[in-house]
Amino acid sequence: IFVTSKDRLIKRVNKSAALKFGRDQESLINIKLDSLLSADDAEWLKSEIDQFLNDGLPFYDNIELEAKHRDGTSFMVSLQISELRDDDGDIVFIFFVNDLTEQKKMIELEVERTAQERLLMNVLPKAVALQLKHDPEHIADYYANTSVLFAHIVGFASMPQKLQPRKVVEMLNELFGMFDNILEKHNLSKIKTAGETYVVANVPPRTTDHFDDCVRMCDFALELRQAIQEFNKKRSQSSLELRMGMNYGPVVAGVVGTKQYLFDLWGETVTVASEMVDCGVAGRCHVSKAVVDFVGNEFLFEKLDQASETESFLLKRRLGSGVSSKTLRRASSASSHRSERSRQSLRESLKALEFAISKTDFAWDESSSSVKISEEKR
Repeated sequence: IFVTSKDRLIKRVNKSAALKFGRDQESLINIKLDSLLSADDAEWLKSEIDQFLNDGLPFYDNIELEAKHRDGTSFMVSLQISELRDDDGDIVFIFFVNDLTEQKKMIELEVERTAQERLLMNVLPKAVALQLKHDPEHIADYYANTSVLFAHIVGFASMPQKLQPRKVVEMLNELFGMFDNILEKHNLSKIKTAGETYVVANVPPRTTDHFDDCVRMCDFALELRQAIQEFNKKRSQSSLELRMGMNYGPVVAGVVGTKQYLFDLWGETVTVASEMVDCGVAGRCHVSKAVVDFVGNEFLFEKLDQASETESFLLKRRLGSGVSSKTLRRASSASSHRSERSRQSLRESLKALEFAISKTDFAWDESSSSVKISEEKR
């Protein structure tokens, strides 16, 4: 706290304020408060006081200023100004100065922490990033029901020879950005990009419905194929295609690296999916027999005649309305259940009516042409 005259000469100062500026209290008496501020902020303070004295304009509240320590270093402070009159009726100003050094450090640390978390979220699947944040020592899991897809951009390898480096990166960024948007729509996870290859899986699983995950992966592959065609239409000289490979089965997944984290998958399932790309057909998605066995009722697959002992297929299109047979079965089951409940309710009503009739005597009344219930049984 500083108490000054209207000319900003320091008349009183508490010990903690003096220490903040690296001085003792006596050395600050009768010097201008402006001398403790940077040149620009000293000029601002003088103008602020003059406007108050001449025009009665109110002071700014909690203004941030740059202060100067005795050793020449600078630090930020917040300043509040109040005015009152002393016993002689003269105006005096009270300056409440708050050192913002620790607060600024905390803000900087929070900004840095937020930036690191955002970077992790962009590099790793969200669930993995959160797990890494709380338990960085053990990020590895086994997933028994995994759908894995590799998508390789055919024709992109020659682009660096044709285009400037910036154009190459811009095109790849546009393509992968388009893939990311489609991926989010199908609720899947991007594992990594390797050169011009884009790797996707359903791990960590966002649902417990592995059948639906595999169906969404096939839908994703079909939509990627359509998206690359639309991409080419917008660019008359572009003739890029996707060669995709997909497999279903168990994998091991985990985070490797200590400075640059990488989330990756390992296992025979991943190896086969990668091989499906290498021996696949441009513009199509090459899938394993495991995929066909799992979701064969949802899509049309074309079996390939190959010398290899491993059976493989091409994913052609969706079957039916686009609604999975599993969803239809659920809806049918729910409808059947509702119908059965209605029939059961009707049977119970009929039994109650039969019981009531058995306990009642009826007689035909000729005069009123109606059924008359006996008074004894009424």
